[in-house]
Amino acid sequence: MKGRYIIIGMALLLVAGVAGAGYHATTISSNGAVMLSSAGSDENGSVVSRVMALDDARISRTIEDKGDLNSGSDLQEDLSVWGTGPVLFTGFASAVLKSSDLRTRCAFLDDSGERIGEATSVISGILQHGELDSSRTGGSSISGVTAVNGSGMVYTGSQMTGNRTLRNRDFIAGNMSVKDIFRYGGKI
Repeated sequence: MKGRYIIIGMALLLVAGVAGAGYHATTISSNGAVMLSSAGSDENGSVVSRVMALDDARISRTIEDKGDLNSGSDLQEDLSVWGTGPVLFTGFASAVLKSSDLRTRCAFLDDSGERIGEATSVISGILQHGELDSSRTGGSSISGVTAVNGSGMVYTGSQMTGNRTLRNRDFIAGNMSVKDIFRYGGKI
């Protein structure tokens, strides 16, 4: 029976190596100090996050390269933090926005994607206590969702520059319940 699990595990590792995608997940429960950092990048964008928590804390983080050889790549990071003591966090995502609908405009044009701008997103803060849930995806478009419930200070910002420009900045302090959703490039 154990041999069957070993064979299945080796087959899954072989498939993951051929697909070229990467995945990493971490879950931590602690009543001391925890520091967690992650980063990923490719030719279209990057994602970065850092978390430090003191006292009772639960942290769950996944980072995944969702790309394949045919469709390009997207980097996705999901972060969930709950803490009764101070929680410091920061997250950043960037993307080179591309338009891939050239083929729909003219059959004779190359469909390699036209660069239309760049987009970035940042979240940073200190919670005295509470929880943070954040998800960021970067690639040929960028999107994210952030939810914060607790007490402390939080800064969020996102922007798109290029043919079109859009900027957003928020600062919240005190007791809060915040939800921030954005998407630049691609279709909603």
